[in-house]
Amino acid sequence: MGTDINRNWPYKWELTGGASTRPCDETYKGQAAGDTPENKALVAFTKTLTAGRGIKLYIDWHSYGQYILYPYGYDCQASASNSARQNALAQATANRIAQSYGTRFTYGPSCSTLYATTGSSVDYLQDVGKAEFAWTIELRPTGSGGGGFVLPASQIRPSAIEQWEGIKYLLAVI
Repeated sequence: MGTDINRNWPYKWELTGGASTRPCDETYKGQAAGDTPENKALVAFTKTLTAGRGIKLYIDWHSYGQYILYPYGYDCQASASNSARQNALAQATANRIAQSYGTRFTYGPSCSTLYATTGSSVDYLQDVGKAEFAWTIELRPTGSGGGGFVLPASQIRPSAIEQWEGIKYLLAVI
């Protein structure tokens, strides 16, 4: 119960189909765009960064599913202006992640790769925050059979190691 902060960002929040309006749903978008205290703080911080040096890379880590997702979630036909570059980097990052334990990540635009999400952080950071790269990384496992949201303790360290390898690569090339 409560607001899904990843569907509460004040960008394309009002669109239907990518979030719930029912307070007890896991994807409840809140009563108004950006109305949670956490989101207000994050939006303010994003504005400060954007007004300063800008934002090169934003990553919102989630569990679970093994995805690297980039804009857009609000519309499966929409495409970021640097979509080809984001796709190439996501592919190379997925390959680097796989080198540690063979864990495979699917990558692509959020809506067409996984499902629609309205009011998402990645869409906000891409268009309003002007981040050059804005991603959601859905960590292991691929499904609930592997632990789902409650990752077994034995999988925590491997997850961290493979993500660190992917991030080291990504930071070196951007």
